[in-house]
Amino acid sequence: FVFISSPLSSLFNVLGKQKQGLLFNILMFVSRLLVIVGGAFFLIHPDRCVFWYGVVGVCFWVWHCFYILNLGGVRFFDALRLTLMIVGSVMAGQFIIYKIVMGFLNGTY
Repeated sequence: FVFISSPLSSLFNVLGKQKQGLLFNILMFVSRLLVIVGGAFFLIHPDRCVFWYGVVGVCFWVWHCFYILNLGGVRFFDALRLTLMIVGSVMAGQFIIYKIVMGFLNGTY
């Protein structure tokens, strides 16, 4: 998601929305810091801390992508439809490659 939203981040500067960009980055930093400190304070297993760190990051970056697209005039459902089509295509391709490779490894092809 960072890869997707990085080229779009310049819209904050173009549209004069630097304050919103700064607020987003502060909220992202604080939320990730809270996950790490909370995990250390409550002695949560490191794997769970990494999981929640990732979940927080994904949530923020997905919101960031759709917010920037909205600023650029792209409707939410158009962006969502295109995103789901791309993600679905990539996942289908990975599944097909996985099945082919496993078929060769198991000797069924």
